[in-house]
Amino acid sequence: MPNITAPSKRDILRNMGAELHLVDPKPYTDPGNYQRVSQRLAEEIEKERGVKTFWAGQFENTANYQFHEQTTAKEIYNQTNGKINGFTCSIGTGGTLTGVGIGLKSKDKNIKISCTDSQGSSMYNYFSKGKLEKKGEPSFTEGIGQARITKNLENCLVDMSYYVDDRECIQILHKLIKTEGLFLGTSSGVNIMGAIKMAKELGPGNTIVTILCDDANKYYDKMFNKDFLNANGLPIPDWL
Repeated sequence: MPNITAPSKRDILRNMGAELHLVDPKPYTDPGNYQRVSQRLAEEIEKERGVKTFWAGQFENTANYQFHEQTTAKEIYNQTNGKINGFTCSIGTGGTLTGVGIGLKSKDKNIKISCTDSQGSSMYNYFSKGKLEKKGEPSFTEGIGQARITKNLENCLVDMSYYVDDRECIQILHKLIKTEGLFLGTSSGVNIMGAIKMAKELGPGNTIVTILCDDANKYYDKMFNKDFLNANGLPIPDWL
């Protein structure tokens, strides 16, 4: 795991008995990238300890998007009684957006699919301008934001793209806690803001779906840390 990851997220893994290796953040092309390191570790464990291992490789393993196509897309379509007009979410591996997009469009080609991109990522510019070019400063969000086209993104069907900065993300997360009782994490905040922007573009009477993919328990070191929020120019919830 990159050593810039929230301490609370590290603690969850350690408390579950995981042997956690922290590495410096590096681009995917660097052998020190956490995905490259994890693959080497899996191979070493199998060879040196004689323990059968499985390396998920979720960024390049296309079983990722294929199962979203077969399951998540079907679930969304059925639960909306086929009356869905748009779907959007952010990109980590790309599996959710690609799989759900392909699955929904196979049922109704008029359903709009949108990439919602976090600050500091390249996906907004890629889908809107065709350039892998970062927009904004690095984000405080974790687990989303991509600078390359993974295997899971190669077949992604996107009609539009939205950009969400950190201030928008934290504001909607604090609002949802206060008004809806939803204790959600940063990826969910980006997704919800994307859904709001998509709803505004498509207009009244449309059904927009996104994914609430994380909770705030993993991110309390950032979301409810006055020093962190002040240092990054982010709003502080009025109950802190």
